[in-house]
Amino acid sequence: MAARGSTAARQLVSLGFVTGLDYPDPRLDPQHVLQDFKQHPFIASLLAGGKMIRYGAKSLPYGGWWAIRPSPATDG
Repeated sequence: MAARGSTAARQLVSLGFVTGLDYPDPRLDPQHVLQDFKQHPFIASLLAGGKMIRYGAKSLPYGGWWAIRPSPATDG
């Protein structure tokens, strides 16, 4: 018997995508990459027939100070 509040009785997939700020291409869009990833045949088979509860793709300052571009601001 599954414990109360347990997810053992249902199938649950958690999917996310994280990009570090030190990634070589500053134009990379994490949301777009996540959408492309979801189209991969294996991932698509896991998600087929499922219900989306929430989603997210984020950029994290994983590279620290050295990941910040030399000029983080420009003339407006």
